[in-house]
Amino acid sequence: MDRCLPYILGMATKALGVTEKRARLQPPVITLKGLRNILGLSLAEACALIEEKSPEITISRGSLCAIENGSRGASTAMLTALEVAYGLDQGDLVTNYEPRSRRNPNEKTAA
Repeated sequence: MDRCLPYILGMATKALGVTEKRARLQPPVITLKGLRNILGLSLAEACALIEEKSPEITISRGSLCAIENGSRGASTAMLTALEVAYGLDQGDLVTNYEPRSRRNPNEKTAA
């Protein structure tokens, strides 16, 4: 009976006229800093791991911190190196954020 249940449920949904599929859910989002903390890595340890796994990449603690905080962007090579170092699948890191706009130094800000 257990093996027949999906088939029976499928027939029931067709009989009821249910044809729409459920909308896909957004996968959970976690920050790079959050991921690094979950892995138990300090900034220095993460930098060493990135450089060990991807020898073509050199990164300082300050640069990694800036990438994590969003004040600096990351190149495709850096994102790939982060995925390798953190044990993620290729393409898991998604950067669909709006970069900060640079303020014109001659422009006065409202006080």
